[in-house]
Amino acid sequence: MIEVQRLGSCRFNVESDVEFRVLKRITSAVRSITDCTDPEVWAGKIMAVAQRFNSPYVSRKWITYLYAWKPLPEGALFAQSYKYALLIGPSLPDEILAPFPKGELVTKWEGGRVPFHLVEPVLRLAREMGISSDKIVAGNSLVYAWVLSPVVAGWHYGAPIYVKARDGFTNEVAEIGEDEILRQGSLIFVRASENFSVGFWAVADGENIKAQDLEWFYNHYAIRPGAYLHVDEILIAHRTCQPVEVRYNGGSYACVAITGPAIIWARDHEPVSLPEGEFFALHPLVDD
Repeated sequence: MIEVQRLGSCRFNVESDVEFRVLKRITSAVRSITDCTDPEVWAGKIMAVAQRFNSPYVSRKWITYLYAWKPLPEGALFAQSYKYALLIGPSLPDEILAPFPKGELVTKWEGGRVPFHLVEPVLRLAREMGISSDKIVAGNSLVYAWVLSPVVAGWHYGAPIYVKARDGFTNEVAEIGEDEILRQGSLIFVRASENFSVGFWAVADGENIKAQDLEWFYNHYAIRPGAYLHVDEILIAHRTCQPVEVRYNGGSYACVAITGPAIIWARDHEPVSLPEGEFFALHPLVDD
């Protein structure tokens, strides 16, 4: 049902509502796809993959054509760069193409109807690469555009905690199955697996560590054995790590990697010593 509103004596239809952050992500995706050197575009049964497309030498540019694993319906165009994926045309994106991991993160489609000129550069790129998108009519003032966005599981010092994907093809949360080797309150340490990588929790080192040298994981920080933090130093969370969400023993946890040896300190727990090696630090998701 189309909403009807009034502006003075005029009536108008509300065709689409798009969050501003999503609109910015769509425009970022358009720039990324049209500026990258190896864009991929897909319409109907044909996919085109460019190589060295930003080279100043025509002789170095290549396009590989291949049959897609399934045809896209008429009026739909998919395009992606290494960082972004965009689907233009369909009103129900999940029915056309299921979300898939991007940047090793679980994703979902976000978008709606946007002005045609915002995505027109991608359609021009597709035509340049030999892919037809004629069914997406330029005369339409609004067109559906959907961008893959990482799923937010929670917040850590105001920054989003995204959901880590199980692998590069499965849009499901990653699971950690290793046994607990150390605990500090709610913080759990397990041996790091080689199945996937996560961001590192920096361990402060040196004889005169300042508060700004520490990196916080919730209310915990780590220093090397023998490192020195002055007793009068006021501890303020200047720097924080960037965890992702994983599953562990059926629960949701924020996860970062850390390299031992290290001493883990906390505002409300006794310090614990982490041995030499590679570990995952897991903390239950909490409200920021």
